Amino acid sequence: MAWRPPWSVDRWTCRRRSMSPTSRSQLVRYGAALLAVAIAFLARKFLDPFLGNHHPFTTFYVAVTAVAWYAGLGPALLAIVLSYLAGDYFFISPRYAIDFSTPEHLADLSCFFFVGVVIALFTEAMRAAQRQAEAKALEALQKRKELELEMTERKRLERELKLRADELVDADRRKDEFLAVLGHELRNPLAPIRYALEIRG
Repeated sequence: MAWRPPWSVDRWTCRRRSMSPTSRSQLVRYGAALLAVAIAFLARKFLDPFLGNHHPFTTFYVAVTAVAWYAGLGPALLAIVLSYLAGDYFFISPRYAIDFSTPEHLADLSCFFFVGVVIALFTEAMRAAQRQAEAKALEALQKRKELELEMTERKRLERELKLRADELVDADRRKDEFLAVLGHELRNPLAPIRYALEIRG
């Protein structure tokens, strides 16, 4: 068997297959947070000639909101921290340094962190409410299907009962006809004998 480097396709395929769907989902969600922050950073870098040192977190708010809505609270908190660091390092004076010395600087960072957390929590609450509403709608749909099945079964039983009742009515009618014929037959043979007895007597 030929030697294969540790980064070969087969080894990667095995690792990928051994990853559970939950961990894959989390990897995608946190990867989406990284991607959203990177896009927000590039957008803010593009707007830097127009904004300068003002509004350092403008594009990052959009990233945090999008990540919170699509990926959930954990990735949104990661996006807040990364956005906070990127905004502070690249877009707040002094640039390319993390500095907490001025009150304006602290106010900007505190405001972003607070608003970001509120956005993430609010969005997570909305997602939870949406999931709950979807679960209730699914439950209602399931109950409706069960009721429809029950109604169908009830109608089938009603038809069967009506059929049985019709059969009983028909059997009762045939019994009455049979008894009438039998009574007629029993009376008729006795009629000539009675007539003969009347003549003799």
